[in-house]
Amino acid sequence: MPQSPLSGVVRLVVSTDGEQYRVVDVSGAPDGNWIRRRILTKLSIPEQLHTQFSIYPSEAGALALGGALSDRRLFSHCRESGDPSGSLKFFVSTSPDRRVPADPGLAEFIKIRNDRQPITTTHYVDLQLLNLKILLYIVYHHATTSLSINDALIPNS
Repeated sequence: MPQSPLSGVVRLVVSTDGEQYRVVDVSGAPDGNWIRRRILTKLSIPEQLHTQFSIYPSEAGALALGGALSDRRLFSHCRESGDPSGSLKFFVSTSPDRRVPADPGLAEFIKIRNDRQPITTTHYVDLQLLNLKILLYIVYHHATTSLSINDALIPNS
């Protein structure tokens, strides 16, 4: 049975480290999967890594307070307790007790890869530095991704 979209304005407060927070507007969300994708995108987590991350209930200054939320449970939390002032807080990570530092370079990497425009020498050097950050990020978090080494190291032309 299809569920009705969230009604009214619903803002969430999310963090990957329990210290820096982002506000995510999920007003009108049709389901929990949509909310999950919106949160991960707002946190600049590359789509290839989305399956590695879970969303946990949380409070300001805390990491996970409880188990990872399924899409159904995430939607239910937002429907029952979501409000315009961001009372609902979530921790996003690969593990309930692991802080994931925000890296603004990941968003730039995604932008460069998605523009599909020719990359200048300056962009290529910047891209190589971002590639190194991403590879270190993946190794650090012991994540397995569908991102191949060629995808990570060779820019599209």
